[in-house]
Amino acid sequence: MSILKKSSMEILNDVGLCQEKEDALFKKNCPHCYSEKVKIHSYYQTKGNGERKMFICQECSSCFAETYGSVIAGLETPLSEIVKVLKARMEGIGLNAAARVFGYAKTTILNWEKKLSGLQETLFLYALVNEFVKLVIEGDELYRAC
Repeated sequence: MSILKKSSMEILNDVGLCQEKEDALFKKNCPHCYSEKVKIHSYYQTKGNGERKMFICQECSSCFAETYGSVIAGLETPLSEIVKVLKARMEGIGLNAAARVFGYAKTTILNWEKKLSGLQETLFLYALVNEFVKLVIEGDELYRAC
C-alpha cells in the first residue's frame, strides 16, 4: 500500500507512534455486549473524514462504527480542519478572531475545545502526518512536472 492511500492513523502506526492512542480513540469491543470478539464488517466513506470501518460483534451480531462511543463520534467537520482551528487557538488567537477567520460559530469552537481537550498530543501527531502527506504529494507532483 502506497503512502498516499494510507490513513493518517495507519501511517502513525507504521512508525509506532499511535497504537495506544488509536486504541483509546477507537474502542474495539462491542458497545452492546462488551465482547472483544469483533471483526471488521465493512468500510464506509464519510463526507469529510475519509474511509471508516464498520465492525460486527461475533457474540451479539450488532454492527457499529469504529468511532462509536469515542470523542470524535459525530464530528461532521473534517478532523484536519478542526486541528487547524484548535492549533490557531493554542497559538494565541482569540475566540472571536478564530470564529471570524475560520468561519465557524464560537459555540462550535468551544464545543470542539471541550470535547477534544484530552487529545492534544494525538491531534498534534495527526496534524504532522497530514502535513507530511501533503508535502509528499506536492513533491511528487513537482517531480513529475520536471
